Amino acid sequence: NAFSYGYDKLRFIKPVFLNDTIYTIRTNLDKRPRYKDLGLIRASYEVFKNEGELVLYCEHLQTVKYQNPAEFIGKTEK
Repeated sequence: NAFSYGYDKLRFIKPVFLNDTIYTIRTNLDKRPRYKDLGLIRASYEVFKNEGELVLYCEHLQTVKYQNPAEFIGKTEK
């Protein structure tokens, strides 16, 4: 259960062509309590082509459901 707030810092750095091999690395940047049952996370995505050439960078903001909501009582923003 997640809700996307969208993407920040979306940058298309270089073009990608047919037959290019691409791969993505996701890095969790930030986690914080937001609502009673949901927290806010920020993750970065880096897309590379061929042998390590960066072609796209973005940060994704979304809410996710807590595994144990009782741990965040009194710590939420809203």
